[in-house]
Amino acid sequence: QQTWSYGGVPVPFGRPELVSTHPDYRNRGLIRQQFELMHRWGNERGHLVQGITGIPYYYRQFGYEMALEMAGSRRTTTQQLPQWKKDEKRDIRLRPADRADVEVIASLRKASVERSLFVPLVDKDEMEYQLFDRDERSATARTPYIIETQAGALIGFLPFQAVPGIGSVSVSAVDLVNPAMYRLYTKSFLKCFRELLEAWPDSQGRKIEKVAIDLLPDHPIHPFLGREIAYHSGSPYAWYIRVPDIPALIKKIAPALEKRLQGTAFEGLSGRKQISFYRTGLRMEFENGKIAAASNVEFPERHESIGRFPGLSFLQLLFGQHSVSELDLAMVDASASSDEDEALLNTLFPKMSSDSRFATS
Repeated sequence: QQTWSYGGVPVPFGRPELVSTHPDYRNRGLIRQQFELMHRWGNERGHLVQGITGIPYYYRQFGYEMALEMAGSRRTTTQQLPQWKKDEKRDIRLRPADRADVEVIASLRKASVERSLFVPLVDKDEMEYQLFDRDERSATARTPYIIETQAGALIGFLPFQAVPGIGSVSVSAVDLVNPAMYRLYTKSFLKCFRELLEAWPDSQGRKIEKVAIDLLPDHPIHPFLGREIAYHSGSPYAWYIRVPDIPALIKKIAPALEKRLQGTAFEGLSGRKQISFYRTGLRMEFENGKIAAASNVEFPERHESIGRFPGLSFLQLLFGQHSVSELDLAMVDASASSDEDEALLNTLFPKMSSDSRFATS
């Protein structure tokens, strides 16, 4: 169990990981029984959201929707990264991070958290464990580096996972001290990174040739990476999300939703607003811009609803993965009832990225 932040509001979160079944016991419904048990535990512990990363489609069978965007990737090769010229003056360098850097790393993550909708809350001990105490063979282990000037002044933080055995490296974050530094130092960072990869330990007889930079689409580094680092074809992957009681979650995150109304055309909103999921729905009562109540509704009337989202697709709106218009394009039975209703839905539930780094597994 973990705590995540939705727009600054702490939310109890459960994560069922990691799961596997011995081949002799597959296709007997064992996983379904495990999920039923874990969901019962989640209810007992007050988890308002559950999330899991995994293979396409599979977890939809247990009430999950792919609704929280994960980082996409830009890809290139080590040889396509820029490199230092022979007599070029070097303005920055990379050094391995150590435990003394944890507080600095946490402070650098702050800007990414502020850009994000739904993020895991991580204390110093948890961050230190994830960066320095994981088994190096773990699929979630990362090698942390600090980016600094030649004089030792802090520029940023770089964690990555290098797998020489398959000739690849994945960068999971680039956090710099301030936005201007992405313009000033990205090319230098890439040159240092290439130099590091070319000298990376080659115990398995293969050099690192493939480079993936796995960052969220709104990361400030993208304009400065260069077109040699191409966007990966296809959409970014996503977390599977389950919300067992949507009205309970709405009540919990009401302060974040109410804050979004402030300073907009919907400031001071009052009245009943209903969202249809066709067989069920969500009803919210507003009083002067505050959410006074939230409840389930059975078979909501179409003409009484400000929007209609089939099945679990509303979760894609709630967790910022897609806007109303994007859902409308993807599903003809997903739409707002009017332009005003669409504006309200996008005000309450804006499209936003979420930095899910440091989610324990």
